Amino acid sequence: MELIPRLAEMTDVLKEADPADRNDLYAQMGLYLVYDPSERVVAVEARPSMYRSTCPRGDLNRSPIS
Repeated sequence: MELIPRLAEMTDVLKEADPADRNDLYAQMGLYLVYDPSERVVAVEARPSMYRSTCPRGDLNRSPIS
């Protein structure tokens, strides 16, 4: 149950972070954001580091992870 308080702390860190540093923070968390100013929408993709090099299902998915 430690996860929920830690997530709340992370939102505080992001609020206080210098805008130039946020990109590094998002990358460390495996988050990739793209802003569409015409629609005022942010698309977010999560790529947790634990899935970057291996498939969690083993050999069931033979497609390389990019």
